[in-house]
Amino acid sequence: MKKLFVGILMVCLVGMVGCMGPFVDIIDVDKNIVEEIKLYTDKKILTQKDIIIIGPVEATSCQYLIWHATASNENCINQLKMKAFNVGANALIFGMTQKESATFIPSKGINRNCWTTVDCSAVAIIINNN
Repeated sequence: MKKLFVGILMVCLVGMVGCMGPFVDIIDVDKNIVEEIKLYTDKKILTQKDIIIIGPVEATSCQYLIWHATASNENCINQLKMKAFNVGANALIFGMTQKESATFIPSKGINRNCWTTVDCSAVAIIINNN
């Protein structure tokens, strides 16, 4: 009887958490915008004239439900590009990605209500091509 109670309790808890949605900011990706934002991995781009640094941007790809696509670098980078677009940038200097599986580590995995996550960061810039 105790095992049945624990099982029902776990199902209820998982159901309640699943109804809340992910605890990270998920941005809908517009394919046309993503194609417009350039991605650089070499910081030497900053030596060019007419570069304006807007600042750091961060994003998270989240596999919210078990049947959703696994969190990916591609989705995370596309969300970065959307954030860059939203602050007026036309390019990013890519920083890093870090993939996590659901864990009980604070601010990671299941505490974010995601089965898997990929965090990524970059610096949003404007390249003036006059």
